[in-house]
Formats: sequence, C-alpha cells, structure tokens
Amino acid sequence: MRVLLVDDDANLRALLRTTFDVFDIDVQEAASAAEARPLINGTKPDVIVLDVMMPDVDGIEFCRQLKTGPETRG
Repeated sequence: MRVLLVDDDANLRALLRTTFDVFDIDVQEAASAAEARPLINGTKPDVIVLDVMMPDVDGIEFCRQLKTGPETRG
C-alpha cells in the first residue's frame, strides 16, 4: 500500500511516517498541494492524507481538485 502525506508541518509528517512505518506501508511526503501533484501524477498513491489548514491551496480545495480531475476522481 502507498500513502501520500500532504502537510506543511514537517514534524507531523514525521510522526505519521513513523506510525505508518510500523505497518510496513510505503509513505511519500509533500509539504504542499503543489509539491503533491507531481507525486500523484507519477505513481498514484492508494491513499492521500491531507492537512486541512495549509497555505496557498488548503486540503479541502485540493481534495475538490482531485475529485474533479479525470485521472484522480476515483
């Protein structure tokens, strides 16, 4: 399983990564929606964990964008 963590807080990403590592889950990280987009376009993750309160594009808006895109709506 591949998880993408998108959060502007590096410490929280590290905490979540440690948690997922216990279960041997492949984790990718991004600090913003802009940083996450190429990762999603490259190798689509099975799950995306989004922070709601991020600068620029927040997690809710990024989720809307993903749900309207033909390659990521599923």
